[in-house]
Amino acid sequence: MGKSKKKAKKGHEKTEPGTYSEDSIDEVTAPLDIEHQQNLLNINKRKDQLAEADYIIEKNKEIIRYEQAVVEALQTMEAQTDATHTKTLDKIHQEQQKSEANIVKAQQQINNARVKQDTELYNKRLAATKVFYDNLNDNISKAVLKGEVTEEQAEIMRLTNTRNQHTEELAEMQRFLDEMATKDYYTAAQREKAQEKLREAMAAKNREILNDQMAFQNKIKELTADPIGLKGIEEAHKKQVAATKAMYDTLIEAAKAQGLDTVELERQRLAKIRELNYQHAEKLYGIQEQIGTSWADEYRHELDQLQKLKDDELITEKEYGRRKLDLLLGNIKKYFDYYSGLSSSMFSAIQQAEIDQNEAKYDELIRQAENNGEDTAALEEEKENKKLEIQKKYADVDFAIKISQIIADTAVSIMKAFSQLGPIGGAIAAAMLTATGVAQVISAKAERDKVKNLQPKSSASKVGAAERVVSGYSDGGYTGDGGRYEVAGVVHRGEYVVPKPIMNDPRVVDAVGTIEAIRRKQVIAGNGTTPAAAAYGYANGGHTGNGDLAVVATELRAATEAVKQMRAYIVYQDIEKAGEVLDKARDTFTNN
Repeated sequence: MGKSKKKAKKGHEKTEPGTYSEDSIDEVTAPLDIEHQQNLLNINKRKDQLAEADYIIEKNKEIIRYEQAVVEALQTMEAQTDATHTKTLDKIHQEQQKSEANIVKAQQQINNARVKQDTELYNKRLAATKVFYDNLNDNISKAVLKGEVTEEQAEIMRLTNTRNQHTEELAEMQRFLDEMATKDYYTAAQREKAQEKLREAMAAKNREILNDQMAFQNKIKELTADPIGLKGIEEAHKKQVAATKAMYDTLIEAAKAQGLDTVELERQRLAKIRELNYQHAEKLYGIQEQIGTSWADEYRHELDQLQKLKDDELITEKEYGRRKLDLLLGNIKKYFDYYSGLSSSMFSAIQQAEIDQNEAKYDELIRQAENNGEDTAALEEEKENKKLEIQKKYADVDFAIKISQIIADTAVSIMKAFSQLGPIGGAIAAAMLTATGVAQVISAKAERDKVKNLQPKSSASKVGAAERVVSGYSDGGYTGDGGRYEVAGVVHRGEYVVPKPIMNDPRVVDAVGTIEAIRRKQVIAGNGTTPAAAAYGYANGGHTGNGDLAVVATELRAATEAVKQMRAYIVYQDIEKAGEVLDKARDTFTNN
């Protein structure tokens, strides 16, 4: 703007002293306006290529540049205007204030855009973190499909990735919070609001990280959930059963609320619990097998398996009962065989110990006699006779054990026959099994009698020596004094046995007939029984006949009495005593 003269020359008339025409200011700012409009046009052309915040920032930077240029031009105009031109100066000041206000407004727009730009950059970093871990999890799933990793491994990897992702996101939030405190383009209200929102997000992320840690620890527990020791196994089983019951209880209650039938759900619940119990029993039995199972363990395991077959409806109730009975009989028989074997072994050991002790004693006596030049024949004979006495002493015990074994075997076989074949087939099989048992008893009796009827050796100098001679009855003769019911073989003391060869003599037959008539008369007079009935017993004497069944019946009764006197168990002291006897027998005999 020039002086008033210059203005007047250009045709601008002065309306009042100290003023110029209104377009004088426009002439000063016109070049600036043209440049400003061109720059805005260029920015608008690139609007689609810019993010919204970037566009706002560039546009407002141009506005600030333009307004600052206007302010500078007006300041120059002000300096060239006479102080008396008050109206012109007032107009210049108004324009300056307007430009300065536009500068402040544009700067606020820039600041807001930068705040928005920071938020967008923060969100982009969070999104990039998520994309990174999503890709990792996708690669893990592909590896599972290819068989490169197991599903268990993949699950652990995914849990690890989730925890790492949340940890990195929390770190990103903390960085944004720290940066926000250093930025001066935030207003106090903007900073407070943004920080409050960010802290809430950080608290939620911390909770996610805690949940990640719990999920990972639970997975560790799940994968290492094999319980330690029997107590751990029991606890794990109880938890499984409790969880199953709770699940089905909830399901059943929900079904009832909707008016649905719950019978099938109840059946499934019971079936599932039975399956869990069976699996638990199988696991315990599998562990027990590693260290050795008892017969009781094996029996329970077989019963569990049989019960499962019935529960799964693979066998009928009748078949279940039959097989259960077979298992019971087999288990009882196993225990009987075991303890019967122990008893037999113990008595055999004790018998052998006595024989060894006797032989050691006589071997020493014979050695001394030989050293003294004496005849040892009598000692040799006495040694053999003592051995025979010991064998006869244990013959009845051994026979009783065998009889008890035969009875047990026959009884179990008969019960199994009735169980498996029914009443008719079982009765037929029982008759055959009974006949077999009778034959076995007869065989055992013959073996026992063979031992008991052996005669000891005797020499001329020792005939009649009662301490070394044990009478047998195969040759007949007087059985010796004693009580009437004191058993001496198959007859009683005070009685006389007529050998079978002598019975062929007619004179002996007549004599026996007379004796038999007297015996029957006495029996009838004594108890009122008939001769036929009396003939069945042998305590009163009489002819035994040729029937094996009668003999077996007698021997079974005798064996039963012998068995009653035996203990059905073996205690440690018995074995210990038997061992001591054996040790003594093996030691060198001394005179002490």
